[in-house]
Order: sequence, then structure tokens, then C-alpha cells
Amino acid sequence: MWQSFHSRIVKIAEYLLTRLHNPHNFWLRLLFPYSLHSVFRNASISPKGTGIVVPQLFLIRHWAFTTTKEFIMKDIIIMLVLILIHTVLSAQVAIAPEGNGSAANPYQIATLENLYWVSQNGSCWNAQFSQTADIDASETATWFPNGSGGYYGWMPIGNDTVSFTGFYHGHGYAIKGLYSNRPNQDYVGFFGKCRFTQASDGQVMIRNLTLVDADITGHEHVGALTGYIRGWNDSYILYRPCVYLCHSIANVTGWKHVGGLIGYEARCYLSYSSSSGSVFGDYYVGGLVGALSDHCEIIKSYSSAQVANGNRMGGLVAQINDYAYLRYCYSSGQVVGGSWSGGLVGYVSDSDHTSNAIDCFWDIGSSGINTSAKGTGKTTAQMKQRSTYPASGWLFEGDTIEWWMIEGQTRPILRNEYSANIRTPHQLQMMSIFPDADYQLIWDIDLAGTQNAAEMWATGLNAEGGFSPIGTNEVPFTGTLDGNGHQINNLHIRRSLLYYQSLMGVMAGSELIKLHIVDAFVIGDAYTAGVSGKMVSGASLINCSFDGQIQASGNYTGGLAVLSPKCWCKIQLIVSLVV
Repeated sequence: MWQSFHSRIVKIAEYLLTRLHNPHNFWLRLLFPYSLHSVFRNASISPKGTGIVVPQLFLIRHWAFTTTKEFIMKDIIIMLVLILIHTVLSAQVAIAPEGNGSAANPYQIATLENLYWVSQNGSCWNAQFSQTADIDASETATWFPNGSGGYYGWMPIGNDTVSFTGFYHGHGYAIKGLYSNRPNQDYVGFFGKCRFTQASDGQVMIRNLTLVDADITGHEHVGALTGYIRGWNDSYILYRPCVYLCHSIANVTGWKHVGGLIGYEARCYLSYSSSSGSVFGDYYVGGLVGALSDHCEIIKSYSSAQVANGNRMGGLVAQINDYAYLRYCYSSGQVVGGSWSGGLVGYVSDSDHTSNAIDCFWDIGSSGINTSAKGTGKTTAQMKQRSTYPASGWLFEGDTIEWWMIEGQTRPILRNEYSANIRTPHQLQMMSIFPDADYQLIWDIDLAGTQNAAEMWATGLNAEGGFSPIGTNEVPFTGTLDGNGHQINNLHIRRSLLYYQSLMGVMAGSELIKLHIVDAFVIGDAYTAGVSGKMVSGASLINCSFDGQIQASGNYTGGLAVLSPKCWCKIQLIVSLVV
């Protein structure tokens, strides 16, 4: 195999030489110098031509040749091999996952290479999948060159020819940085087109998966999770799939039927799910779902995504029709659209009014729009009060808690978003639920949303509010947070009349490790600092840093932390850059 490959390289090199009239051509000598002693790391051609050697660091030995032509030719061969190796090493690689795709032994999706294998094997799209780890998919931004200097990126699972008909369980893990740029293609998202084929109603098809920092562009039927999903019916019996516990932080762009999570949904349930980011399109553009049709329901879900650029747009859903129902949902994203645009729902197209929204709301202030085809508009202040939400469908306490909020400080978010493995800004804030637990950052966290009026903190630029400190004087943070060397970017806190304003309000016997706060802005009264407003009872900061601005109107202010008098605490290897 190598001999054949080697002979082809030689022929290519010979061709290059024949195309150059002068073997001493200036450009040839510039590209292939005579003394090529060292090259890029991690690849070389073996001196005997028997294979490719990949040592950690190597030198290509000085080749001795009798003629200039042979010498230049050898250099060309070496360079071509190195270019080929570099291309192979930087290109996408498909690795079959463990498992056989059955219900008893689903495919185990642990890496990006496993995901790519799935996307390239349509014959397995009727199987069952189980994600077993968080996956960084940012590499997809350099997949499949489009010939114009950019890349097509991720190839969706399921298309108009072969739909995804299987089952995918995310198990609470996330996929970060998924990139798909296919403006002329329909059915674009992590999944392209999903079609339910089971003879059961309400069976979960996509479960417990989060997409973080996704960037998705398509034509028609475009969504971060899936561009299109549809159930079926047998006479008058409906068989509808369920998308359950799914969340997206994404920028989504398309032409028609574009949604922050799902582009087009028919004969389907969507429950306990959310979206944030931005959604742009021309027609039927929704913060959560583009269009909802034919005996569909969205239950206990929300969107804070900005929606812009088109007609028939909605903060939650652009269009609903034919027995489509919204139950216990809300939206808060800005809606900037033309005709038939609404704060919650843009357009209801069924003439007999069979569709409805039950106990659903939108934020009049942050959306910038005071009308909606369905739902009830509320002020931002009302949206931060638990009393706004009827107890019959908005459960904030008891054995079946479904929603969580900090009274007066945040809007509701879903309780199922909580995790000790922090992947999203919401999960960082939800450390307040269990301040005695142990946490870790999975990757960098961007808190730019703490200055976005549409996000859960409902805090606009330069407005009072922002991130709510973890731990209070009454209930301090007593657990641990291991940053794993990651950053928290764009922390914003502005509460000029309150004590203990910092990422961690009060720490008691707790520990923060390898955590770096960058580009932060904190304003408070006494006990205001970058990382911890007050440290007591042996609390520790180890290998942490802070870079940002702090303004305090009261006593006890620290660039990094404030230590309580007469209490032993530990600060080790700390960097604090305060403006």
C-alpha cells in the first residue's frame, strides 16, 4: 500500500518539475530549500520509504544527492507527504462507537469522532444512542471547505432522503461549539429531519441533551437541536414523539421555519426545555420553535432568545395552528420583526381557533413588544415574582419541583437544568440551590447574559442586578468549586446598596480551586470583592485569579476576597488585577 502511495507522490513531484522550465527557478527554491533539515512536528517520511514515522520531535537527515533535480524532487516528495499528513490529522475522523444500537446495548457516544461516525452512517439512524460524556465540537467549524474560504461544518443527522427515526439519550451531557453553515440546505441542526415511527404516543425520542454555543445556519426547517420533527397517525390515533429536557444556547439563522431549539414541529410534544441566544430568519421565526402544527404541545418550557429580521415571528413560537397548545411557558427575548409578530406567539393560522396558550406569559419590557397572538404580557418586575405564575402549573416547591427562581432577582428557569458539573451560566447560578455541594467547571463559562435584559437575571446594560452571589451571611457556601483551570468571563454584578457582592457572597470552610475570573465588573456596598465577599472558618482560594473592576461604597473591600477578622483562611498562588 505504501509503495503505491509512494509511487504516486513521485509522479506528482515529477509533474511539478516538468511544469517548471528551470529547476533553479526562484519560487521553487523558495518553497523547497536545498537544506531542509527540520520540518513541522509530529510527522516524517522514513529514510527507506517503508512507512510514515510520527515521533514527538524529529529531524529529517541531510540528504546527499548527485543532482539538483533529484535533490529538489526529494524535497517535493517530503513536503507533499507532510501536507498530506497535516490534512489527515486535521480532518474529521469517524470512529464507530461501542454498542450495537439496540435498546439493551445502545451506541455509546463518547467523542466527536463517534458523533461524526453517526452523521456519516445513515443506516444506523433508526438505532438507539446514549451519550456518555461531554463533547467539544468546536472543531466542526473547520469541517468540509465550501470553496469560498469558509466551511460547511457539521452534517446533520437525518435529511429529506433518510430521516432520523431512532432514539437519542443525552444523559445530561452537553455538546459544545457545534457549527453547521449550510445556507442552501433544508433540515439543518444537530439533527436535520426526525420522523417518529413507533406505535406509541408520548414516547421520548430525544432526551436530556444540551447544546452550548452552537452556530447553525440553514435554509428551511432550521433549529439548534433539530430542523424538523414529526409524528404520525393511524386513522384517528395519534402517535407523537416527545423531546424532553433539552436546552440550547445557540445562534440560529435560516429562511423559513427557524427556531432556537426546533425549526418545525408537527404531531409532537416538547417539554421541560429551553433556548437562549439569537434566531434570525425571514418567515416563521421563533425563539424556541419556528412553527407548531397539527396536535402539538409545548409544555413547561421557555425561551430568552432574541428573534429578528422577518415576518410572522414570536418570542416563543412564530406560528401555531390545528390543535397546537402551549402550557405553562414564557418568553423574554427581544422580538424585532415585521407583520404578524408577537411577544409570545406571532401568528395563529387556524380559522376555528383550536390552538391556545394556557397560563403562558411574555415579558413586555425585554421583548420590546406589547402584543401577542396568544399569552399574557407582564412587566419585567412581575416576571421576577413567583406570585405571577399560577401554582396549578408552575411548581416551585414540594416533592415535584419543576421551576426555580431567586425572588426579585431572576425569572424562572427549569429545575432540571441543575447539575454539579457546570456547563452553562444557569448551572453556575443554580449553585445557590445546594450551597453545601461539590461542583466543577467542565469548560469556560461566559456570563455576558448577566447584562442582557432578556436573560434570567433580567438586567440590562449598566442596570442594577446581575449575577446573584453564591452564599449569604445566613446560608454561606460550604462546598467546593473546582474550576479545572477554566475561566468565568464577563461576570457582572451591580448592587450598590447591598453587602457581600462577589461571585461567592460568603464562604465558610469551603474551597475554590484553579478558577479564573476575567473581564468582571462588580459594584456593592461593604464586603465587596472579585471572588469572595467574605471568607470565614477556614475557607480557601487556591490557584485562583481575578481580572476586572470593583467599586464599593462601604468598608471591607478586596480585589480578590475579604477575610473575616479573627478567622483563619488560606489564599494560595493568587493573581488579582483590579482597575
